[in-house]
Amino acid sequence: MLSKYQDVKFASWLPFASSFIRYAVSGVLAFITEYVSFYIMFEHFHVMLLLANGLSFCFGLLVAFLLNRIWVFGSHEYSKKTAHQFGSYVTLALINLFLTLGIVSLLKQLGVDPVVGKFIAMVITSSWNFLLLKFIIFRHARPPQSS
Repeated sequence: MLSKYQDVKFASWLPFASSFIRYAVSGVLAFITEYVSFYIMFEHFHVMLLLANGLSFCFGLLVAFLLNRIWVFGSHEYSKKTAHQFGSYVTLALINLFLTLGIVSLLKQLGVDPVVGKFIAMVITSSWNFLLLKFIIFRHARPPQSS
């Protein structure tokens, strides 16, 4: 049985854990969207590697933003407006895009199949996003201070 202090300490982690689980689920859905669209464009329609990678990234980006804003970090009161959030989200996504392009291209030069390289790049770039999204881009508004 947990002490009252341990109960309070454990309970304080529940919202964080809950949002992380939702983030993981939404990440899987965005990952599937991006990866499947990349695979179809690259393997079946023979779209150039960089174009297939860029387009699939955009599809995954849209799914991820909507799920993160509405479901994962959903709040009626954000500290930033939707347009500002989207701009910040796109900036982070562009950093991830260039990192992904670099990783996929480098791994291809090293003899790694681009489909495998894409998977590796997506795991690397998605791992650091949770904290940036939770504490910067989708930060909730603080309640007004009462005097």
